[in-house]
Amino acid sequence: DLASAHYELGVFFGMAGQDFLADRGFPIQEIDFAGSHGQTVWHHDGDPAAGTLQIGAHSVTAFHLGLPVIGDFRWADLAVGGQGAPISSWADWVLHRNACPKFSILNLGGISNVSVLQGNSNPRAWDTGPANGPIDFLAEHFFQSPFDDDGHFSAQGRVSTEVVQALLADTWFDRPVPRSTGLERFGAPFAQQALSLFNKHALSATPVDIMASVTEAVAFSIANSLAKEGLSAAPVYVCGGGASNSFLCSRIAAHLDLDSLLPYSDLGWNPDLREAVAFALLADAFVQGESTTFAETTGAKKAALLGAFHPVPVLDRP
Repeated sequence: DLASAHYELGVFFGMAGQDFLADRGFPIQEIDFAGSHGQTVWHHDGDPAAGTLQIGAHSVTAFHLGLPVIGDFRWADLAVGGQGAPISSWADWVLHRNACPKFSILNLGGISNVSVLQGNSNPRAWDTGPANGPIDFLAEHFFQSPFDDDGHFSAQGRVSTEVVQALLADTWFDRPVPRSTGLERFGAPFAQQALSLFNKHALSATPVDIMASVTEAVAFSIANSLAKEGLSAAPVYVCGGGASNSFLCSRIAAHLDLDSLLPYSDLGWNPDLREAVAFALLADAFVQGESTTFAETTGAKKAALLGAFHPVPVLDRP
């Protein structure tokens, strides 16, 4: 099943790329290559030897798109002692490092990660822990909804301080930065831990109470991670799917004693395109022979060229 999904997703990426170019009238002859990260289905939880896995076969994408594809960005970072994540912080640094004297870009995906930028100084980056992953799981579990739209469910609930404290007792939160993790720890298992805690302590709770408690744990873990690194007073620009959850964002801001988190669009870029732009830049850096690793972002021990080249696998032979 995994191998089949790897192939089919490669086809999908290639065809989607073709549709994108056609819809916007971009001649494919004017494009040199594409960058493709793939879909992460596994990422280690602190032991780089456990690896990372993204699916979406790049050679298949190259064939259906009709362009060479640069992919496999994370493995070179792992090879030189890095965590393999977060790697888009290099693109944040290229695009935004002079926007403010010191600020952070908070990406609320299934997992939360942050890029810290301060002029031309090397960026810092790390995973703070859970974000949408456990919240989405509970929204589906209780309400058959793929996510908690704008925090509608969580905002109605009462928070169990006892459960929040137990969730935050995970020793992963004490690991030094840079660090990385995945949904294998902070997706469904984090949500299921919350369910077990409510049952274990015989706490009376409605579904929205459970969602409110998990959302509060997520918000505090993010804010506490930023505060421990001296970022509680610096502007925070938020992006990713969680940026649409105003309740989650308001709780993060409250724990940081900020009026609000700032929209990523204030930096002059469409937040929906952030990761696509990031991997286009990483692909270009690979072609230019430029390292995109920093010890401060992934823990990489050496500068490394991230990516691998996948040509269009058709030879023009007689």
